[in-house]
Amino acid sequence: MEDNDSKKKDVIIKNSALSNVPLYKMLKPEIVKWEEDKITVKFIIYPWELNHMSTLHGGVIATVLDLVCGLLTSYLTNSSAIPTINLNINFLTSAVVNEELYVEANADKVGKTIVNLSAKAYIRKNTNNSEIKKIATATATFYIVNKN
Repeated sequence: MEDNDSKKKDVIIKNSALSNVPLYKMLKPEIVKWEEDKITVKFIIYPWELNHMSTLHGGVIATVLDLVCGLLTSYLTNSSAIPTINLNINFLTSAVVNEELYVEANADKVGKTIVNLSAKAYIRKNTNNSEIKKIATATATFYIVNKN
């Protein structure tokens, strides 16, 4: 990765919602992998994120999928004004407290005003990361209001 890309990613993260939205601070996202059109972010599941069945609340799943897709969109478009105009989620199975939830987002198409992405949320089932349990899949569309 070139230094310019690293600097650009640092600026995007600093200026993104990650640095100034209280909910995102509470989720404590950790970027674990970043490629040109793909990002993976890790979240620990905390007790406050659980529903009445003691599993990860669907609203939290939707939030982290939207957050990660938005972060990638912000980077790819160099824009901080990128509202979500569609988020379609398939909830596949549950996750529980203290598990590490990974969210991977891929940019499928970056246009002049619209960005289409696909994403998945999963738990790694073993220590060597060879097996995953898919929690949810999503497609998202973001609108580029302006470029910085």
